[in-house]
Order: sequence, then C-alpha cells, then structure tokens
Amino acid sequence: MMTTWRYYFDVAVIFLCILAIFVALALVRTWGRNIPRWILQTMAWIASAMLALRGVAGLVVDGTRDPVWWPTFLVGGILFGCVAWAARRPNRSPDPEELSEDMTKS
Repeated sequence: MMTTWRYYFDVAVIFLCILAIFVALALVRTWGRNIPRWILQTMAWIASAMLALRGVAGLVVDGTRDPVWWPTFLVGGILFGCVAWAARRPNRSPDPEELSEDMTKS
C-alpha cells in the first residue's frame, strides 16, 4: 500500500499535527505573544473548521460503521474551536492607572 504520494501525504499530515500542537499552545502560553494574534486565531479557526468538516463528512459517509475516526476528527474540531474561542481577546476596559495618568496630563 505504500506509494510515493502516500508517503509524502503522511509526512505532510505529521507536520500539520505538530504545527497544530504549537498553534494551540501559542494561544494559551505567554511565549505565543511573540506571534501576531490574528495569525494564530486564523490558523486555529481554520483547523477547527477542517477537523469538524472531516468528522461530519465521515459521519455522513460511514455512519456507525466507523466508530473511531469520524468521532475523533469531530471532537478534535470542537476542541480546537474551544481553544480558539477561549483565547480570543476580550473587550477589556482601560487600566484605572492609565486613566488617572491621562487625566493628570490634561
């Protein structure tokens, strides 16, 4: 079953899995602040959508005959979406100290 294209496909999938680990960690760890937030958020939402889409497609095509792969992809997509949602920047109010400094300057 091993052909050249299958080998490179598997290598690409392994690379994307490793990249996904770093994207998920960068969203919640302090070292991830060095990477622009919009890039991480975009990558996380794309990963979430693709994993969930693959899970739903597997459910439609295979139904209950495949109890391992489609649920794995679907749960992975949902979890990646949860990480992306939890890591979003909330609309935070300004720091009270910054407000008092601005008021004393004017």
